[in-house]
Amino acid sequence: MRENKSSRYPEYLRKRMKRHLVLVLIVAASPFAYIVFSIFRGSADPVSLFWKFLVPIWIVQIVAHSVNRRDRRWLHKRVKENDYMVCDNCAYLLVGIGESGVCPECGQAFEVESLQKTWRYFENNLLLP
Repeated sequence: MRENKSSRYPEYLRKRMKRHLVLVLIVAASPFAYIVFSIFRGSADPVSLFWKFLVPIWIVQIVAHSVNRRDRRWLHKRVKENDYMVCDNCAYLLVGIGESGVCPECGQAFEVESLQKTWRYFENNLLLP
């Protein structure tokens, strides 16, 4: 039903990736801000920088990556168990609603064929092992 859809990437995953990207950018920018402030204060210490910022940033990145992988696996399981009848905008279960209609959660129009195409594309090309 959506003719203007430019990608087969599920909108639900796009939204999650945007939130994840904001976190990554904020965390990645913090050591540069620390370096700039340290240089202006005249107290740049590389060892301090490493332990105060880089190690915690690596830990945050590892945790964020793990959470992202867990969410993708959860979504994959949810989609497979419900025969691809999951809204690609909000991940709401559409089982029992019909062959086409509107998602009760977000109001997104759907058709079974487009949902199956979208989720199969996700399953085959975008799911990380």
